[in-house]
Amino acid sequence: MGPILHRALCGLLLAMLGIRAPDFFWFDVRPLAWLARGAGLAAAARATLTARDARSPAALAAVFLGLKARDEARSLPKAMACADARGEPRPCVALVTGANSGIGFATSRTLFEQGYTVVLGCRRGRACRDAAAAIGLLETRGGNVVVPRGGLDLGALPEVRRWVSEYAADDALPPIDVLINNAGLTLEGKQVIPADTFFGAGRGGDGTPGVETGIAVMHIGHHALTRWLIEDRVLDAAQARLVMVSSDAMYFGRFHASLVEAEDGMGDFAGEETIGCRSFAGAVPPFCIPPVLESDGESRNWGSYSRAKLANVLEAKSWFSKTGMHAASVMPGMVYTKMAAKSAPALSGISEQVQDFFMWVLLRSPRASAAVVLRALDDSAGSGRFLNGQGQIMPDSALPPEASDPVVAESLWAVSERMLGKVKYL
Repeated sequence: MGPILHRALCGLLLAMLGIRAPDFFWFDVRPLAWLARGAGLAAAARATLTARDARSPAALAAVFLGLKARDEARSLPKAMACADARGEPRPCVALVTGANSGIGFATSRTLFEQGYTVVLGCRRGRACRDAAAAIGLLETRGGNVVVPRGGLDLGALPEVRRWVSEYAADDALPPIDVLINNAGLTLEGKQVIPADTFFGAGRGGDGTPGVETGIAVMHIGHHALTRWLIEDRVLDAAQARLVMVSSDAMYFGRFHASLVEAEDGMGDFAGEETIGCRSFAGAVPPFCIPPVLESDGESRNWGSYSRAKLANVLEAKSWFSKTGMHAASVMPGMVYTKMAAKSAPALSGISEQVQDFFMWVLLRSPRASAAVVLRALDDSAGSGRFLNGQGQIMPDSALPPEASDPVVAESLWAVSERMLGKVKYL
């Protein structure tokens, strides 16, 4: 093997290890484990890049595949136990948003296999029914079923209000014990949902501004869903468990100062895109860029995604602090989903089959991510905590400053509540 090919292969394998480091060991909360694994990887990298032995790439590949196999074999947490009014055991009921694909589908399927009745919350009814049909082919346990419920458009608050009202009015539908707010998206450039769409017909004409799409769908839509499920007594805050599916992208999310400083209005949600992060111990310095407020853009908008995922972390903390509800946020890991595939422009010129194989090798499967997501249902995580890609509870000191700032959390809550008051629902 020539030196150029040798270094190229070693570089590729080291890059793959670096990309998956957050899932494998990088954010491991155990200091000795982090130091040992980090030192081991550094030593392996140095030895590999300075050696000419053709066995070096094979050794690195074996390390990567071993870590991936261990990651894919994660055990599931024990299923919750629920009882009816007479104290008799019954299937717990879980509602999952974005349940027709990716992490949402894998989580729904896993919950069903554990004996939960699963309510699939989807925007498109047909996709919801197809997902339900796929899950429904599995063997049931104890009478649990799959309930597809299309029409849950988190980008239109009147539709969210209608979805909740119709669910509450249907006596055949059970109360919800577990709410997993999972639905997410990444955007091309700056996108804003018009006020008439997000708040209801006529709101645009009264001067109400539109809302940036990422924060609208991934945060405000989920906030509205949770609030209205509680108000309509579909979800009992004293008994239910809430999981906000966040991302390690939240480490690089920021809110504009107007979120805290503005006494009224919509904070920084009226179309702005805040990107960047402050320097802190939990971030990898090369990726930490100064905060910038952008008004437009043509590339994939990671600023929007990061900010919404930071909002998810604060949302879990706020629901716990204000209601006492079991609430947690979780990073599902670097998962191969359709959203991830669309976010990999370097692979755009590769055939779909080759791309699927490479992404399958590199990233975590949705099935393995579901095992991490469900760790957020553990009793120890319910006090608004954030779980990393290994399902470990992270201390607040390892989170971005805004993620543990009570002033930011209260401002975000206040702005979100004001937005619900703007909804025009017929």
